[in-house]
Amino acid sequence: MYIFIILIFSTLYLKFRNNYENTNSTASVSENVSLFKNNKEAERILIELTGPGEQTPCYIYSGTHPLFPDSLYLLGIGFCHEKFGLEEAKRRAIKDLRLKLLRIISEYKTESKKSEILNKLMNKKILADWGRDPRTHIFYALYILDRKYLKIVE
Repeated sequence: MYIFIILIFSTLYLKFRNNYENTNSTASVSENVSLFKNNKEAERILIELTGPGEQTPCYIYSGTHPLFPDSLYLLGIGFCHEKFGLEEAKRRAIKDLRLKLLRIISEYKTESKKSEILNKLMNKKILADWGRDPRTHIFYALYILDRKYLKIVE
């Protein structure tokens, strides 16, 4: 099972890397995700491709994800003990993403303008990964936001 999952991720990684190298452009996962009709469809496809994890991923510790580079995405990472449940891990990931966005939009003077921009950006987030590690009893979640949406801040 694990070998099959690793093969899928390796194939996807090589496909995206080759696409980037062959076009010599900024082809990325974001461009492939943005081909979908909306965020819900992209989220559904990501979930079908990755499925819920069964082992704590390295991004929990490193804060980075190989499929979602920091130069192209903001990551919201959340985790908690299993007694709090998956919804708590998702809530913490959303809070993490929200705090990162607040730091970016802090230059705006009025709270209503900050709130308006924050709400627009948070509507663009996608749940990219989630799961439970049975070994450590940790639920985790990862939300992503494509940095191209930050143009509305400028």
